[in-house]
Amino acid sequence: MAKTSNENPSTIVMLLLIIFVAGGYLTAWLIKQKILFYQNIFWLSFWLLILFLAGMIFFFIWFLFKKDKENFYSFEGEFFDKKTIGWSSLICLAIAVLFFFIMINSYQRGFSDEAMKSLAEAEGKLTEFNYLKDALTGAEIERLLTENFDLVMQDICKDKTRNCQQIINNYQQVKEILVLKERADEIMTTMNLIDKAKKN
Repeated sequence: MAKTSNENPSTIVMLLLIIFVAGGYLTAWLIKQKILFYQNIFWLSFWLLILFLAGMIFFFIWFLFKKDKENFYSFEGEFFDKKTIGWSSLICLAIAVLFFFIMINSYQRGFSDEAMKSLAEAEGKLTEFNYLKDALTGAEIERLLTENFDLVMQDICKDKTRNCQQIINNYQQVKEILVLKERADEIMTTMNLIDKAKKN
């Protein structure tokens, strides 16, 4: 009986440790999946926005050149009369506006600085992510992502106070995260929405 009583506390501690570790991994996994979900929603909303804008333009042009009595299918009772085409254009525009706001909201939740930091933390790369953010300027990180890596590093390493090898190592660790943000930022910057999204 004494042996059993001695083993019980250690067994409980082990179970609690397993639960704690498993809970930590599950929490990190859920945070990562949530951020990835919003990132996917961002890209889906972007392409659907383009699609419905194209549909709006198509129906609007058709509406402009459609004659009131013109029968497109050469039989009476045509569904796409001038009125229906006009409404179709407005509906496409309304849906495009909806996806526009969904895209802005999902950017803030999936690609903001806070979201990317949470993603790095969930992947166990927060230390490397923070180091890179502190060691480099935003412009330098953008150059690393868009220009020749070796040439950019040569410019960065001209400053002898910087630990270039540490920068390279950390960059390789978090490059995938930074690339995801860079692609989304390019879209938002092109649409002049980056400041609006940061304020929301």
